[in-house]
Amino acid sequence: MNNKLAIIGVGNMGKAIVSSLLAQEVITPENLFLSDSHHTQLDHFAKQGVVICSNNAEAVQQADVVLLAVKPQSFAALLSELKSVVSEKQLIISIAAGIEIQTIKNSLGSSQPVVRVMPNLCAAVGESMSVWAKSKEVSDEQSLVIRDLLRAIGEEAFVDDEELIDAATAISGSGPAYVFYLTELLEQSALNLGLPEKTANLLARQTLLGSATFLGQSDKSAKELRLQVTSKGGTTEAAFEKFEQSNLKKVFFNGIRAAHTRAKELNRS
Repeated sequence: MNNKLAIIGVGNMGKAIVSSLLAQEVITPENLFLSDSHHTQLDHFAKQGVVICSNNAEAVQQADVVLLAVKPQSFAALLSELKSVVSEKQLIISIAAGIEIQTIKNSLGSSQPVVRVMPNLCAAVGESMSVWAKSKEVSDEQSLVIRDLLRAIGEEAFVDDEELIDAATAISGSGPAYVFYLTELLEQSALNLGLPEKTANLLARQTLLGSATFLGQSDKSAKELRLQVTSKGGTTEAAFEKFEQSNLKKVFFNGIRAAHTRAKELNRS
């Protein structure tokens, strides 16, 4: 990637993206400009040759592509700050949940090329699922740039309808937390059944890791694989009978709907 990239906000997601881009050698350190209010978080990247900027404006003014990785609650203030320094030639990428493309254009200018992305924390290991939409001003060349960036941190999927980004936020954006929570529950269940803490942790982690690898390499659906494990009259079937009695599916769907609703609310806040 020959473009110069500025990343504003190097929290958990920003840090994950930077780490993956450098590890994949998608961009050279001298073409990467970082700005974050907590400068101590950037020392590690400075040692790798990444350019650490003293403020957001300095980072933006040196870049062809600007990635905004601050929390939605801080977005309005950031857009106001950048309005006078952003050029219409620059591609703006936002990963803030719930912040619509039009909201960004209302602040930066109606002709600003803007891409809205929902990645997830698995970008830190190059396994993110990133869903994105774009404004009509984004050129074919800029679309290739965004695809290259997102493929460096995992898989990417483009959607024509921006409203689907909120749905993706509830599924793949928040999804890792759901998986981690399931791992927590498996570990706690193992402890409740008397297994030692170290063994309980190993069983929970490896079960999730092995299952994910199996699913990734199989041509069968998740449902087909679940049924393959669920033998008639067996232990797994006994567990699922209790799950169904407790209406676990409904509880889970309600949680996803709550995440979807919150994603929509964030753009109005």
